[in-house]
Amino acid sequence: MLGLALASVAFGHMSSDVSLTYKNRNLKSDCDCSWTSIPGACSTPDGSVCWTQCCSGPSPSPDPSPAPTPGPGQPVELVQEYLSDELATEHFGKNLTKLMGPMSNGFSRQGSMRYHSAEKLNLLGGGLTFTVDLSGVNDMVNANLYLVIPGTLDSGSHFYCDNSQNYVNQGNACIELDIMESNGHSLAASTMHTKIGTNSGCDTWGCRALTYFGGTIDGSQPFDVQVTVASDGDLKIYYKQNGKTATAFDSVSGFDGAAKAAIVDGMNNYGAVVVSSMWTGWVPPNTSGTGDLSGSHNTVSNVMYEGSSKGNTM
Repeated sequence: MLGLALASVAFGHMSSDVSLTYKNRNLKSDCDCSWTSIPGACSTPDGSVCWTQCCSGPSPSPDPSPAPTPGPGQPVELVQEYLSDELATEHFGKNLTKLMGPMSNGFSRQGSMRYHSAEKLNLLGGGLTFTVDLSGVNDMVNANLYLVIPGTLDSGSHFYCDNSQNYVNQGNACIELDIMESNGHSLAASTMHTKIGTNSGCDTWGCRALTYFGGTIDGSQPFDVQVTVASDGDLKIYYKQNGKTATAFDSVSGFDGAAKAAIVDGMNNYGAVVVSSMWTGWVPPNTSGTGDLSGSHNTVSNVMYEGSSKGNTM
């Protein structure tokens, strides 16, 4: 995941002073409320300041589609890491902070961004659900949500790690479970990386399944994502919309007993961090190149989990 690797290099030069500056900013002026024109955008409060401000007035017409299936368990509190508009300002041009802004279990933002869960989660015997709206994501832009399990593989201790070649080279690789990586709103990939290597199963190249939108699931409309994680580590992913279900990941080649055992070990001993970002540089099925990132808008809402906490991420 090249975009995330580049972002992580920048994080090595963070300043704690930035978070103080952020807290004193006029939050209302930072809220871009154009996303409220999306049908159903204000139907599910996500706890964010911008949702409250943007949705406090007259709401758009209700989404005629059926209400999303209630998610399991408890909300996943997401911590905002960075946003592109803040990187361009005088105060944020050279400094980043890991903790910026309020926590919520969703977001609706434009441009480059990354969020992570405040807690590490053991999802064995449970799972994860969320609603995503990719309609504003442009071609060649990767909007995603995935799990990483720090402490596995190379045992990197930092809260963020993944199984990209860049992190393997740095000795900070870990299990990475890509629940959904999109190419705009035309298709998405679900890819599991449970070991280091290339072309050998669920390795750095991964075990992958592709879902092309426009059939069962319309990528230009919101849809629900359901992830189930069995007690033996078997992971399945489903997309749901208007009473229809598409299987995004189930019994994929290479996702064998060893891959499932790695997930069991990682969940039990360390816990998974939920990460969601939007960047450009690579998109599925396997294309390098850039899209209009600054003009892309991604909405992830109602992120819920069933499982247990393994403690704070930071």
